[in-house]
Amino acid sequence: MININIKDNIKDVRKHLGWIFSDQIPYMTQVTVNGLVQDARKNVIKTLGDHLHKPIGYTKSAVQFERASKKREPVAKIGFAGRGYGKPPRGGFGSYETPNQYISRLITGGTRLPKNKAIATPTRKESLTQAGNIRKDRIKEYLQNSKKYFSGVPRGFPKASAGIWRRMGPGGRENIVMMFTWKKQTQYQKQYPFGQIVNDRVRKRFKKEFAIAFRKAMKSMR
Repeated sequence: MININIKDNIKDVRKHLGWIFSDQIPYMTQVTVNGLVQDARKNVIKTLGDHLHKPIGYTKSAVQFERASKKREPVAKIGFAGRGYGKPPRGGFGSYETPNQYISRLITGGTRLPKNKAIATPTRKESLTQAGNIRKDRIKEYLQNSKKYFSGVPRGFPKASAGIWRRMGPGGRENIVMMFTWKKQTQYQKQYPFGQIVNDRVRKRFKKEFAIAFRKAMKSMR
């Protein structure tokens, strides 16, 4: 989550407005900040696919903002929804991870630890969704079909990794293929410059949003 605060920008503007508009500056600041955070959200959603592989609608709808509610301390917020921030996107937070959890690792990098004993990581043999995600209930489906799939290290292959394996061939005895590997943790590299994207957009749009706020202030003074 990022706070949008334009105190430094307003300091420069205040020098040119003069005393006659001094009473309107808190109002103009609040209107400007709220315009900036709404525009920043639209821009984040629009450019999400430039940095992440085919982001799904659930992730896009998780980009949310909070308007500045106080004129004297006009700070707006923007971030990805999760437990403790924002509202659950359509589909809720029923899965293991919320949007702000999995996006935060792409922003800062880091380690993902399992909810239980291990993380199921798909191999190339597993078909994923168009967005590159594991299909819903796929692991549960495999684990419940003991005739065709099994979990663990296959007998006779002591050097094989633990995972979810599929029995192939007639009767499932001729060959086996690993669909998922069980990992104790997974590593992520930084790949999404969220803060830079928001800050660059705020700098680019500040003058335009402030001009809108100025015109609104002028109308209220008439």
